Amino acid sequence: MKIGLISDTHLDDDEPAGLPAWVVETFRGVDLILHAGDIEVASVLDELALIAPVRAVQGNMDRHTLPNLPLTCTVPLDGGLAVVAHRLADARSLWRPGVILLVHGHTHAGAITDVGGVWVINPGSARRPRDGRPPSVVVAEVVGGLIRAEFKFPHRPADE
Repeated sequence: MKIGLISDTHLDDDEPAGLPAWVVETFRGVDLILHAGDIEVASVLDELALIAPVRAVQGNMDRHTLPNLPLTCTVPLDGGLAVVAHRLADARSLWRPGVILLVHGHTHAGAITDVGGVWVINPGSARRPRDGRPPSVVVAEVVGGLIRAEFKFPHRPADE
């Protein structure tokens, strides 16, 4: 099972239409997309849904624009469960036996760590990274409860 992980897209109604093309291209061929919040407009989820089924949670910036999104969700994977929440503390609070992946956002700073056999992944921000980091998403492959995850970034020509 191949999963696209994304967070903190922060796309406003008055900004240029759509997700960055590199995100759409990166997620082509995934089986599922998990969005860890701060979406801001429903069209982002609609665009992602054209690529693969989407499960999304509400971030702190989504309270007024996407109030019907859950604050957390649990998703069955091949060999375990994923917990998705905008804030890491909320994701951790839902840990239970069988959880193999915690996905969160909020910090705009990507990280992939293995904590006692549970992968904790923050895909960073696809549009508004912080601290000089590049925009990022993560593509993870889950097979029989084993996870392999990799950051993906916008393509940059070799001469830059």
